[in-house]
Amino acid sequence: MVGLMVAIGWLAWAGRWRPLRVLLIVSAAGLLTITAYSLLQKKDFNQSKAYAVYEAVVSIADYSGTRNYQNDLTSDKGDNNRFRLVWWKNVAEETLQTAPALGQGFGADLAHGFLREYYATSNEDFTARSPHNIFMTTLGRMGLVGLTILLGIYFVQAHSTARVARAARADPRRADAMTLQAAVWVVMISACLGVVLEGPMGAIPFWIMLGLAHHAATAPLPADTAHV
Repeated sequence: MVGLMVAIGWLAWAGRWRPLRVLLIVSAAGLLTITAYSLLQKKDFNQSKAYAVYEAVVSIADYSGTRNYQNDLTSDKGDNNRFRLVWWKNVAEETLQTAPALGQGFGADLAHGFLREYYATSNEDFTARSPHNIFMTTLGRMGLVGLTILLGIYFVQAHSTARVARAARADPRRADAMTLQAAVWVVMISACLGVVLEGPMGAIPFWIMLGLAHHAATAPLPADTAHV
């Protein structure tokens, strides 16, 4: 949801307000339908679909995961947030204490300290090895040097998107290029909260999409080609 909001924000800055209007209309219609359906059900409203949607949205701002979630469908939201916060804290502390410049390396187990703190009394097999944040993964693997490079990539992409947005405001023919730029940001923001860029299933399509976005941003318009 956060990635989608950022992408729509970029499109609005480019003068394309239709995606925002469509999202608002669809969201309003969906919420009205879910609310009406929930009110017709003969059960506690706190256990309804409408309340589940509400708790899912407010969980975005619950960074510490300390909010009390009542709906069965969203009861794990606080745990999900704490899961990330504890893991990120462990990766940052371990890396900055042991190898701040170049990181712990690609063979290091970034989940070791996290498991000892978060699952200290659990005997379950834990298979996840990425801390659900591309910045924390980069810090753990490549230290402050790698983190600086990644921040540079995000900065360059933001500059590129802003440039395409300004061009799209002046020339509607750049609309397709702006769409690709916005789509890239959905993944880039999602990568700050999940593993989308920490595995090939998301990383390979992302880098292909990023290449297409930069090609579209620099490709000459049809009129320019004809003129040449």
